[in-house]
Order: sequence, then C-alpha cells, then structure tokens
Amino acid sequence: MRVEVRVTGNRWTCEATVVPSMTAEDRESFDVLMKLDPLFTLRIDEENTLLVNAAVGEDERLILTAYQTEPDAAGSRQVQQ
Repeated sequence: MRVEVRVTGNRWTCEATVVPSMTAEDRESFDVLMKLDPLFTLRIDEENTLLVNAAVGEDERLILTAYQTEPDAAGSRQVQQ
C-alpha cells in the first residue's frame, strides 16, 4: 500500500493505493471483505495502528477515515473531520 495523508489544522484526509495492483483474484477477495465490513487496521509501524473506515474512491483509490468506538449501545462511530 502507498498511503498519502494530508493534514490541514486538526483535519486530515487519507488515500491509499495498492502497489503493485491487485490480481483479479485478490481484488475479488478484497471486494468481499469490503462488503462484510469496511473497518480495517492501518499499521503505521511495529507498535502503532489506527482503525480506519475504507471506501473505494476515484481510480480505485481507497479513502480512509479514522474510526472511533463509543462505549454506548450504538456501537462505533466515525470520527468527524
């Protein structure tokens, strides 16, 4: 994955591109995962991770947004940007 993060003030946007491109079989498996649950763990290094929502954007790029769990019955919510 090649990940591009842009920060403006306290807001950030993130796009990810699969490098090299996925095979047709890999793409099919990934599409199934996205339909089941678009919540992924973005591993920054050995010790740091971030839960993110993934959505397919233009040119097959993934749009990543931070995800935060809440302790209430509503479950999880997306962090407002």
